[in-house]
Amino acid sequence: MTAVDFEYHSFGKAGSGYQGASFARLSSGQGPDADVSRSAIWARKFAPLGFATVVLGALLHRFGFIPVDEMLSVLGAGAFLALLSVGMCLNAFIDIWQLGLRGFFRAASALVISLVTLAPFVLVVLALLYLPKVNGVTTNALDPPLMLADIAFGRVDGQVLEVQKAAYPALRTQEFPLPTPQTYDLARSAAQRSGLTITFELPPIVVTKAADFEEQSIVSVARPKPKPVVLADGSVMQRTVAKFYTEASAEGVFEAVAKTPVLGFIDDFVVRVRATDTGSSVDVRSASRIGNHDLGTNARRVQAFLRELDLSVKATTVQ
Repeated sequence: MTAVDFEYHSFGKAGSGYQGASFARLSSGQGPDADVSRSAIWARKFAPLGFATVVLGALLHRFGFIPVDEMLSVLGAGAFLALLSVGMCLNAFIDIWQLGLRGFFRAASALVISLVTLAPFVLVVLALLYLPKVNGVTTNALDPPLMLADIAFGRVDGQVLEVQKAAYPALRTQEFPLPTPQTYDLARSAAQRSGLTITFELPPIVVTKAADFEEQSIVSVARPKPKPVVLADGSVMQRTVAKFYTEASAEGVFEAVAKTPVLGFIDDFVVRVRATDTGSSVDVRSASRIGNHDLGTNARRVQAFLRELDLSVKATTVQ
């Protein structure tokens, strides 16, 4: 046998040996992922599933298909899948480092998806730890504006906590050099621009003096008819506006509701405008319907509304 024949024979033998090994691996049920970390494979499956579960739960509640308790269960399931995926990713990285297995990019992509899924939960935990434990705020803790929703959902004045004064010192009664009706109209417009949906309003009564007479004529606004209030359990409660609000004079009040942008939680909002010696004062209150911690949502909403109202008043007085 010549050297050339020996080299050809050796090459053919090696090639047939490689083909035999490949055939043996395929016939034994081992696919192309045989040397890929199993943890990486399962992590890549669980990560998108956890993300989809969280998004689905949020959307179903946002559009009113499931109540809060069911939404929390779905979100918890999604968070559990994401945590499970994170654990598998860490195990996959150990296998890849120690055993030389493949699957790094699968584990890395699964880790990114899982961290994105868990990010909102981490933010909520941080808010629970560092923000004050209140479910509502007001600009006047001594005499907060009342709402019809307080009756419907059983809220009491004690829920306006003293901790709010230290946490949000900038929230205080606002004074404006405008008459009550004008301030009321500006506040109402500011609320609508802020995305609030007005559900009830009682404009201030306008008192005017006739030119040739000493007595005053009162031009009152027709009071709305009582409307049913739907409670959380679906039952309906009848309420009377005249008994809840005073027969008031130059005081105006309107109520509104707001939805949180992601999960669609409903919060109640009320604005009270009163006459002062120099113009009018505005008090605001925002309160959540569920839970005992609002994660700072109500404070941000009140601050945004007051900024919008202040800009409107400044634009009016400059003109």
